[in-house]
Amino acid sequence: MQAVNTIGFDASEHKGAPLGIWLGLFLDSIPEALVIGASVAQAGLGFSLLAGLFFSNYPEALSSSVGMREQGLKRSKIIFMWTILMLSTGLFSALGSI
Repeated sequence: MQAVNTIGFDASEHKGAPLGIWLGLFLDSIPEALVIGASVAQAGLGFSLLAGLFFSNYPEALSSSVGMREQGLKRSKIIFMWTILMLSTGLFSALGSI
């Protein structure tokens, strides 16, 4: 018997959801990082902006990581994926400051 949530769909049919969330965050980080880079070049980077970005993205990242782990991805691969996202965000921020 498959687990069905309260909305009525089978969660096991959505195995790509954690990777989809990661890809969405990756694509979302591109314009976000460019704007951060442009802001830093103009006025500096405020703590409130960094805190807001962290707290807005952390729940998505956490839920995606948990889903990836439940699907059997190795912890090292999950960390590698988030490291790629972090480094690319830094790269796009640098490009945005130019």
